[in-house]
Amino acid sequence: MAKTFNRDGRLGVGGIDQVDTQQAWPLMDDLEFSTSKGGVEAVYLMAGTGGVVQGYICTMDNGVATPTSPTADAGKPLCVAMTTLAQGEYGWFGVKGTVPLACTATTTVGGKVYMGGTAGQTTSASTVGKAILNAVFAEAVTITSGYKLALATVQHPTEEAPNA
Repeated sequence: MAKTFNRDGRLGVGGIDQVDTQQAWPLMDDLEFSTSKGGVEAVYLMAGTGGVVQGYICTMDNGVATPTSPTADAGKPLCVAMTTLAQGEYGWFGVKGTVPLACTATTTVGGKVYMGGTAGQTTSASTVGKAILNAVFAEAVTITSGYKLALATVQHPTEEAPNA
């Protein structure tokens, strides 16, 4: 379990992979977690319709996280599900630091992150979806089918707007 801390000095926080069936923190509360990959800034959100899967990139809207659409969520703040949550469950979503992303194509260190063809999933292929701004892959992972979790560094990511 990760050690936790935040800027306000509060203690008693569970791990970054904590799942709550009842709201335990104010929605959009912002904490910094110490993980094996370094510090991760995370926000506390409720999983929206259909829930979320660990590593999915999600759109934050009024304290609710839903898997990001490959085409329709441009300009909205994004986050990464740090654990799998059913609809209506609460947990932490990474917004800054090194986090696992669900990726459908082989990655390279420093490679750009793009939306995949499935909501919430990403890819390293620019031909599939819009770019995720402020995100790069932090490890090389070979992916031949389905998806795998690949570490990426994010800093308050957003989805690129469509071309004008």
